[in-house]
Amino acid sequence: MSTTNNAAGRLLDILIRGRELPTNVAMYENWAHLLSVPKNDKALLLQRVGRVMELPSQIKDSLINIPEIRHEAYLRWAPKVEEAFSIINLDIHWSNFIQRIDDSVLFSLEMCEDTIQRYFPEKPAKNNDLNELLSAIDDLLSDVREDETINERLKAFILVHLLTIKHAIEEYEICGLEPIERAIESTIGGAVMHSEARPRMDSIAPLKRFWDIFTKALLVLQFVHSGFEVSADIHPILPLWPKEETDLPDDPLLNVG
Repeated sequence: MSTTNNAAGRLLDILIRGRELPTNVAMYENWAHLLSVPKNDKALLLQRVGRVMELPSQIKDSLINIPEIRHEAYLRWAPKVEEAFSIINLDIHWSNFIQRIDDSVLFSLEMCEDTIQRYFPEKPAKNNDLNELLSAIDDLLSDVREDETINERLKAFILVHLLTIKHAIEEYEICGLEPIERAIESTIGGAVMHSEARPRMDSIAPLKRFWDIFTKALLVLQFVHSGFEVSADIHPILPLWPKEETDLPDDPLLNVG
């Protein structure tokens, strides 16, 4: 994974790994491998390939916001990448796509990655942090689905928002932080609308676990996103949130939960 967290770095990482794969296999097999999708789940595969195809426009948007550079010089990769994406057919050989991704494309994208990072710096999330969150989410999803003592409205709240956060984390290497940020905002909004979902001292165990996971996700986001701040207005609903800014750990999952 790239050492930066922007659209150019994410696309560059995917294409570099893609050039290492065999070229005489069906395109869907290599996309499934690159994007961590089961080969038999074509709906999810199409969704994630679509996310990858959005990256070029995101790169362009970032570069346009840097007026000091010659934009045309930084976009020399675009024609070849757009041509490659224009012939996406999951049943043809991978070579039809990847042969268009040459060294000049990778070099140009690397320059974009570096420039965007200098103007809009963001640290990448740690894989261990994301994997720990996914493991905790999967455990709670299983327990909540089997728990017949939780009222249906509260169960629906927990399941919907857990799955939203889970899917956002699973697509982090394609989409970056934005889906995780949207999932967190959606959860906060849901808690405002559904009072029974807000954490209390007497909350049932699954709800406590849900807010513990949510707080850890929020800590990861704040750790890697230089411009993200958590409003003091929502601190009361976050049972694990550090009481003072100086209490924030260097590692977002260290000594939390």
